[in-house]
Amino acid sequence: MMAESRSESSIISPTDIATDTSSPEPGWRARLDLIIARRGERSVATRRRHRGPVYVQRPLYPERDGTAHIMLLHPPGGVVQGDEIAFDIELEPSSRALVTTPSAAKLYRSPVRASRQRARLRVGAAAQMEWLPQETIVFDGARAENSLDLDLACDARAIAWDIWTLGRPAANEAFNSGHYDGRLCVRVDDELRWHERTLVPGAGESAFQKARWGLNGARAMGTFIAYRPEGFDETVTADIRRQCAEHDIASGVSAVDGLLIVRATAREARLLQAHCHRLWQSLRPLVLNKSAVVPRIWAT
Repeated sequence: MMAESRSESSIISPTDIATDTSSPEPGWRARLDLIIARRGERSVATRRRHRGPVYVQRPLYPERDGTAHIMLLHPPGGVVQGDEIAFDIELEPSSRALVTTPSAAKLYRSPVRASRQRARLRVGAAAQMEWLPQETIVFDGARAENSLDLDLACDARAIAWDIWTLGRPAANEAFNSGHYDGRLCVRVDDELRWHERTLVPGAGESAFQKARWGLNGARAMGTFIAYRPEGFDETVTADIRRQCAEHDIASGVSAVDGLLIVRATAREARLLQAHCHRLWQSLRPLVLNKSAVVPRIWAT
């Protein structure tokens, strides 16, 4: 059963949780469909439908231009064997939204069936999208699939990142078995502009994590993407490279078909998360023509 909120000031109640029983496989089939539209001076949620334990909190408006700051919630806190979670978010023309999460996503051990997490973001004409979630933690033994699809109108503007970490370094847990399959795809007016796939096997099965031709011992990896119709020149990419070097972040920076791509690795996810925050604060004025306003949840 689908539950839809009727007011931008409401939050979907936990009593609306429904389990998808259409699949013979056990596990959650959770999905959130969200549409943001411009209404007067604000961007508001005109549709919020969910299936399973995924919700969206009431939008906040800390900026004068009416940008909706939206927090996605997943009360179970993690994805186990056989679970599938999907976020489908659409920004209608001229709307503006910043989407984040209160905590890291967790992909737990899954000995037999893979767990899946997917986000599809569609950004309409002259709309502005910021996809800034916390990192994804891939537990030892996980068989995890994670994908991010960003579909942009040619005059849209966007900043997004995808950050993940292998194992739990703070608990001295390595990623010895299982695999992580990450995909990221960007289209502009239905034309493919960027596609990457990262497949990481457990350390007990491959030398990829430690080899210099692989992750070279890094435990966290991320991709930062910015898009604006005007593109990015060498001055911008040189400045981003300088920032990466100043903070000792191993990275590659490219400007491709209107996209700015930063791919980076680090010893820990917190270092990479902090680096992406700095890049966002630096690039937001250039990409969105406004200074950075930090989401409230980041301060807690």
